[in-house]
Amino acid sequence: MNNMDNYLHILTQNTPRGSAVKSSFLQKCISFGSAKKGLSFDGTNDETFPSNDLSMSVMVPENESAMHVLYEDNLTNPESRLNVSRGEFDTTIIFDLDAGSQIIESMYQDFLSFFQSYAGEQEAFNLLFNYEELCCNNYGAVSKILLKINCTDVNFAKLSTRLCSLQLERNTWRLLRILFQDRLEADMDEGDILMSTLGKMSDKDIVDNLYKRNSYIRQCQLIVDWLEKNAEEDFHEIFFNRFQYFTDKCMSLEHSLNELITSNFNRNRTGVREMDPDAAFRQESYPLHETDKENENRLFKFMFICIRAGKLDEAQQLAERFGEPWLSAALEGWRLFHDPNYENQVAEGQELCLIEGNKYRDLWKAACWEASQAPAISVHEQALYGSLCGNLKAVLPVCKTWSDYLWAYTRASVDKLIEQEIRNTTQQDRSLEELPVEYWDKVLDLEEIFQELAASNSEIVKSDSKGHHSVIQKFIILDDIDGLIKEMYGWLNKGNLDGHILRCMAHIILFLRLVGHSTKEELCVPILEAYVQELIKARKTDLVAPYTSTLPKEQQIIWYAKFLEGITDNNERQKCLQFAEEAGLEISQITKTVVKNIREKNTGNIEPSTDLSAVTTQDDLQKIHAIDWLIFNPTQRAEAMKQANALMRVFVIQRKIDAAKLLFSKIPQDSVAVMMQLSKVKGFEELSADDDNSTREYLCFRAYLEAMEAFESWFRHSFHAKPKEPPAPIGDHVTFKEKVAYEHELQQYQKDLERWQNVVANLASTALDCLYNVLLFVDGGWMIDQRTDGTTEENRQLQLLHLRKLCIPHVARLLQDLLLSEEKYKEAIQLVDIISSERYQLYKVFIQEDMKQMLRIAMDSSFALLDTNMDPLGYSCQ
Repeated sequence: MNNMDNYLHILTQNTPRGSAVKSSFLQKCISFGSAKKGLSFDGTNDETFPSNDLSMSVMVPENESAMHVLYEDNLTNPESRLNVSRGEFDTTIIFDLDAGSQIIESMYQDFLSFFQSYAGEQEAFNLLFNYEELCCNNYGAVSKILLKINCTDVNFAKLSTRLCSLQLERNTWRLLRILFQDRLEADMDEGDILMSTLGKMSDKDIVDNLYKRNSYIRQCQLIVDWLEKNAEEDFHEIFFNRFQYFTDKCMSLEHSLNELITSNFNRNRTGVREMDPDAAFRQESYPLHETDKENENRLFKFMFICIRAGKLDEAQQLAERFGEPWLSAALEGWRLFHDPNYENQVAEGQELCLIEGNKYRDLWKAACWEASQAPAISVHEQALYGSLCGNLKAVLPVCKTWSDYLWAYTRASVDKLIEQEIRNTTQQDRSLEELPVEYWDKVLDLEEIFQELAASNSEIVKSDSKGHHSVIQKFIILDDIDGLIKEMYGWLNKGNLDGHILRCMAHIILFLRLVGHSTKEELCVPILEAYVQELIKARKTDLVAPYTSTLPKEQQIIWYAKFLEGITDNNERQKCLQFAEEAGLEISQITKTVVKNIREKNTGNIEPSTDLSAVTTQDDLQKIHAIDWLIFNPTQRAEAMKQANALMRVFVIQRKIDAAKLLFSKIPQDSVAVMMQLSKVKGFEELSADDDNSTREYLCFRAYLEAMEAFESWFRHSFHAKPKEPPAPIGDHVTFKEKVAYEHELQQYQKDLERWQNVVANLASTALDCLYNVLLFVDGGWMIDQRTDGTTEENRQLQLLHLRKLCIPHVARLLQDLLLSEEKYKEAIQLVDIISSERYQLYKVFIQEDMKQMLRIAMDSSFALLDTNMDPLGYSCQ
């Protein structure tokens, strides 16, 4: 074989089928710049991979769209639903977006269901796990919806932002579950664990004992595991399912190998002269082929992604699959050494257990540190080695977000603490290799790490550190629950919070209560109130009552009453009362407060109207219909009557008689009987003083409204319903027919007039009785309480007095008008005697002008009597 045949044989045997190198070389049109070897995404070109390095983060920054990759994926999809060139838009996008929004909105109800299913303190962490799983499932469902569509409208961006928040909330619940479970368990056995000193201890045993007895290091490791778990799930959605390779076996540095083999045919080309892994670093004048460099960079980028997600095994498999088994073996040196055969008694002939880890891990770590600082290698390869040996400076350049930085800092700190413990307690029979001085610099605790993040040079990290979930996670990690509650309380005053962050905050407070963690209730209650307010605003009717029940009793009444104020449909009102009853709320106090709140809206100073009958407004109708809240339950009939009386006092003072009549009709006619029956059930023979006075006031209003209605009927018939006399025929040529017709009409008129006179007389008699019922109301007078042993309400007493001064003179004037109209002058004069009588003392509620007017009318009545040959008092002169 000649050299060309040898090369073709090597290339044919070792180049993957489908490799761009193989096909292009065999066609004699090698294109080193266009073909991408090694890693690929679903068979597409490299442009599908995000070029802005956001792939290095577990998530994109909070201020950027989490669906960055989704946009790119859709833009390369030939079956995109949005055909811009033809101006067509598939309306299924709208339904998909609605479905995604419904999934996220359903979390309000789902969280409540899980919270209500909580059965005891032993299930507190199951509750957190349910919250976490709910976020995970919904995150996956919404992600699939967004992957299927391509749209850039506001709703799509809004749903993408909510997806980011859902991702962060999932991480928060996971962190809370992991750390609180460890802390509560540690409280029970902290200090009881002593490091074993019996037998030979391996590095793995030393670290295991360290984790058991040092809660701080253990929790730091839990934080690292938490960050890696988050990254694993997020990277799996974006990258892991897109790892595709041309073949299971891939040749490393195939382009450089091509350069080496063809160097005999092309003397002008320069390249490596050896093909071992370190060749490129020894021969700086002969660099790797550009395409191999690009493949190498992509390999280390994906390997770092695996390490970031806690997937060391997958990183090793990726290196082997790419044709670099040496790199996989190099990563193996990170593992802690452990020989189980020292602990187990091995019988003769029994197979020995496998030895784990690297006995010379100290040597490996020193070499790894040097490699992480080598300037000749790519930044991702440096980060790969740095993450395994604790070199923070090598890792930070590829970190993008707050989570990445927190992972890098915490992992480096844990690494140094563990290394220190190993070196202090190692039982190896040799001295360990010294690590560089830089390794031991800057061993930060968690609080110092967060200070570093807040002061980071990266604007993305600084911005992320101020995000709600980042702040919550920080305080959970620092075990500063009081600081967390204080911070969340401060958010309430900084503007409108999203409903989902309020939900998360509220459930954090409720979880702390469940596990018995002491909290500042004066700060926790406003947070719960803010969530209840958000539920009221969002009209989530079935959720308000359960969360209101988590508030103190006084706040329960205030907030649920405020919620019920906006419910107008009777069926919905009954459902809300049922929800309140199921949640254990005090329905009677709540409904009472609802009616009181609505009744007292827009009242101001109550001034009497000058109109004979003022118009009923929408506000008046709202106040009237509010009484229905007290009608549903018969046991609240007394309260319904009291509230109705209070509102009727206002209406009557304002001359809103129609509104007062409508309100009066709301009170069932059997209310007094029901109140008496309930009083007897309680063992009392009569009503309480307050209920008795309220009932009397109710009857006073009934008498007054009946009097107004009777007078109005008389007035309407008397002045507007009187028959009109038919006109007599006029002229000299009146026909007989016209005379007969006129006589017939006149006869009918006389009948109608007689009938009208009878009706008016009856209506006048009824109106007189009703008006006298008000004027001479039994047992002390109209709007005067009989019982004085009840609760004294100063405002009510003032209103009752005001009503007497307003209504009694008015009723007296109506009586005089009616009597004069009916020519009952003697009774009109007698009315003055009734007003001035010391028995009734009605004159006390008259002002001087009213008395003068009444006396002038009485004088006119006396003159009318004199014209009928009667004396001025209406008696016969004979």
